[in-house]
Amino acid sequence: MFRIFFLLIIFSLPLTIFSSPDSLKTEEFQKGLQALSNKDTAAAKTFFKQSIKKHNDAPSNYEYAKLLSVIKSHWDLTSAIEYSRRAVQLDKKNIPYRLLLAQIREDLFYASFLNVEERKAAKIEFERILEIDSTCVEAHYNLGRLLQEDFLNFNRSQIKYVSSGYVTKLDRMRYEGSSLSAAAKAEIRREIANTEFLNSIGDFTTNQMDEDVQETFEESEKHLTDVIKLNPADEKSYLLLTQMYIDNNMAAKSIPHLIDLQKVNRNSKDVSMYLGLVYYLNRENEKASKEFQKAMMKLTPEGLGEFKYETVKILLEPKLGARMENMSREEIEALVIKFWDMNDPLYLTSYNERILEHYARVAYANLFFWVPELNFTGWKTERGETLLRYGQPLNKIKYRQGADESAKNWDSPLTEVWVYSDKYFVFEDVYRNKNFTFSNPERGKIAAQFGVNSFEDFQNIKQVQFQDYAPSFEGPEFSVPFSTYQFKSEKYYHTDLFLSYNLNPADTSLAVENFNDGYDLGLFLFDLRGNKIADIKKNYVSNNFDDGAKHNSILVTTMPDTLTIAFELLRKKDKGVFSRHAKYRIKEFRESKMDISGIVLASAVEAGSPLDGAIIRKNISVIPNPTNKFTRSDQLFVYYEVYNLAMNREKLTSFDQEITIRKKDEDSQLGGILNKVGDILGIGKSGEKITLTSHYQTLERNPQIYLQLDLSGYEPANYIVTITIKDQISNTSASSSAEVVRE
Repeated sequence: MFRIFFLLIIFSLPLTIFSSPDSLKTEEFQKGLQALSNKDTAAAKTFFKQSIKKHNDAPSNYEYAKLLSVIKSHWDLTSAIEYSRRAVQLDKKNIPYRLLLAQIREDLFYASFLNVEERKAAKIEFERILEIDSTCVEAHYNLGRLLQEDFLNFNRSQIKYVSSGYVTKLDRMRYEGSSLSAAAKAEIRREIANTEFLNSIGDFTTNQMDEDVQETFEESEKHLTDVIKLNPADEKSYLLLTQMYIDNNMAAKSIPHLIDLQKVNRNSKDVSMYLGLVYYLNRENEKASKEFQKAMMKLTPEGLGEFKYETVKILLEPKLGARMENMSREEIEALVIKFWDMNDPLYLTSYNERILEHYARVAYANLFFWVPELNFTGWKTERGETLLRYGQPLNKIKYRQGADESAKNWDSPLTEVWVYSDKYFVFEDVYRNKNFTFSNPERGKIAAQFGVNSFEDFQNIKQVQFQDYAPSFEGPEFSVPFSTYQFKSEKYYHTDLFLSYNLNPADTSLAVENFNDGYDLGLFLFDLRGNKIADIKKNYVSNNFDDGAKHNSILVTTMPDTLTIAFELLRKKDKGVFSRHAKYRIKEFRESKMDISGIVLASAVEAGSPLDGAIIRKNISVIPNPTNKFTRSDQLFVYYEVYNLAMNREKLTSFDQEITIRKKDEDSQLGGILNKVGDILGIGKSGEKITLTSHYQTLERNPQIYLQLDLSGYEPANYIVTITIKDQISNTSASSSAEVVRE
């Protein structure tokens, strides 16, 4: 990945150590050097060639090989190897000569499909250099780099050979897609996402080289750490180690290395960027956020604009289309900020987890997918864009031709299959230049391992699904039962929205000890344009669950609309997270139309002093049961409110209450439930007790009503409770329903 041109290294080595004695520097050689200083490479070649023909001296062979190797053609590199080899034979312990020979061998490997053994020969040459000088940084680095590339290529890989008579299910999805039914496509996609199916795709033989891969990892690690010992400021070696640790699920191991490097190279944007990445992979989000901020402070204005905005612009392009072409830079920046705000999965933290995920995806792509030889930035490659949109796949299978690099195994390109829950993509390194592109049989230079046109598939998929994201939090996720209830507000044209939840220690994820240090609560409302309507944050210092299950209710008053509601809890002890974001319709209660509130299924209802954690409606406290689950021994109360009842001349309302209880998904109605525990009670504005039968008269136009149900005599099932109010004076009616679970 970090392949370099050794000419720069070689020219930087002390001449007093490796230069040839003056007696070996022929007259023609000296003229060749003079021509080089005058930038006349043609004349230099002529003089070096004359010296070789006349004296066959090592320095001239070396310089001539360098000039030939600049042109990366098969013919010139092959000739360069011969002259470089002569220089080594004439001066066997000259390290620059051997470094050049190793470089040319590797270049030839990438320049031609015919020279598959040259990369292995380059590694052998670096090993010989270390036998001469065990402290040679260049040899340690390049041997570590080549072994690191081997590890990345073959770690968790398989060997697959092309079989013309075999059609995989991946192929079937591609070529029969238009004729397959939706059910057939869904079934195939389910199979594709299954690991067992992935391990049987096509006609392949399992790559039995786990031990070899682990040995390669250890050898590469040793050489790269040796470089760091010899040169603590060598940033490239640290980054190669970081790559390898991440790919081997050991991201945390790179943290101390990068911290050490950061102390030496304080101005390096890459060190901060990749330290942010490994912190994120290690679920240390707050530290990751700080490192990404450090990295951005070190970027040039152009680099910062690319990192913060261009990477998001390409993400949003399928969503906004041509509209983005006419937007100014300021408009794009405002759009990006709004997009991130609307996609933040946890508003309680000081950082935006969705932004962190995006930054980590960009950093990962730039670390793993960049192609310096082609000047390709990682996130701009096809694998990079896929990662930006959809994140890491559930399964990633590498199909390789084998570790021995023999000719028989290089008849098809290196291939990766990325499998997500609902899609897959195939990438191939067709031209063996480390730039993996979408498989496309029409443009392949050599036989593809899969007949899948992932290029075409990707273009279609991103138009209907431009991104995918599953939040990653620092602490564990836990579940909290909650429900919302809506009532008419005393504020004109507003609705009172209550959100109630329970923290029950019987749930292991809600164990008392997890809440010993308290928790933060957030309730946020946004309109569909992303504008914040409400922002409620509360801090609870401790939670002792004195009553067995901790009840709480939060009130927010807002205007009727379709909103996005975000309810979040963040534990302080272990950073455990509960977060639910969803669209929600705020009901409109008109000032004159008769209506009914939502139904609250409650564990207790009391008039008088407010109860802790209750829904408070005037002088009534309602303790909801947000699970709506009740056992045979649990008390079940129903609370609701009626609005804008008409009044007769005696200033009384007159309305009927009709209660229907039925099993869910059944038409049969159940009677006799309301007469077993006691009277059905209602509380008016003044708190008077009234008897409710089927017809009521009250002094209050907006009565608050609660009643008690007894479900103890009925089998466990889900029931629907429907309350219908019929105003006898205005001849209008309104209904509300709730589901109760009898356990």
